[in-house]
Amino acid sequence: MKKIVAISLLAVSFASAGMRGVGEYSGGVVRDRWGGVYLYSGVYLTYVSESVKSKLADVVGQPVVVNVLDIDQPINPGDARIKELALLATDPKEDEWVPVHDLSLEVGAAFGRGSQPRFLIQMQNRGQREARLVADALGMTVLTPRPSNCTLLEPSDGPSVALLTRQAFWGSDGRVGHGRTKECGITCSWKLTRGGLGKPLITLQPGEFREWSVGLDLPPGEYEFLAGYGGGVHDSLGLVSNQIAFDIDASGKAAVVLAPRVSAASPSNNPIKMTVRSVTPLAVASVAPVRPAAYRVRWAD
Repeated sequence: MKKIVAISLLAVSFASAGMRGVGEYSGGVVRDRWGGVYLYSGVYLTYVSESVKSKLADVVGQPVVVNVLDIDQPINPGDARIKELALLATDPKEDEWVPVHDLSLEVGAAFGRGSQPRFLIQMQNRGQREARLVADALGMTVLTPRPSNCTLLEPSDGPSVALLTRQAFWGSDGRVGHGRTKECGITCSWKLTRGGLGKPLITLQPGEFREWSVGLDLPPGEYEFLAGYGGGVHDSLGLVSNQIAFDIDASGKAAVVLAPRVSAASPSNNPIKMTVRSVTPLAVASVAPVRPAAYRVRWAD
């Protein structure tokens, strides 16, 4: 039975990573430090065009279902840009195979000023019952200002671009511990320095958590880091972590940017205490248990 479930999950992942067409999409609305807007769904993201992002201004930081009326995907497989949309709802359904009931997702900066960037990703079962964790549904993203030399094959038409995306910690060959991407001439490498899962499905007991430590190799510039967990772009409710802004200077030294965040909205059932605090190492704030299918977006400065 476990083998059948694992095969089904991989099929869902591969289907979600394919052609982007019109229709209903679910995801969390993310706005970065430069004003770019994304529909964020687990390992994947979809750009929202500058011409229509204002339609999602009131739901930044919330889960949504949108009717995509026009979309552009320069390369398949690859990310796409929503060119026209209509907001349908703020209550996406929960996926049967990748449930997010009672799960929380947090990221934190695990580096001091002047060192290379390293981040912790933590998932915890905050509920009162067992929770399933699906390895290939967890991924991370690094955003950066959109360079002027991006080609027409880059879907972004906004101020930022996803330098690192579509990077999960589990693939068709099992555990994934490192990766490398290149976007608009900028190269990003990552390596899992601690953590990971030895099998595609695990069970978290109430209060139990899993933690990953990821090191990044990036050129000087401005960046933002976050993680996502969920069933795919079109499909269902997912989790989006807090976002952490950081800069790397000319000598390669990184520092967290303690700046006001623009996407601090959250569902009323998951209140956020907006305070500037240290994130070295990751400190998970205490929150009340959430109801089923709740969506969590939290800021950690």
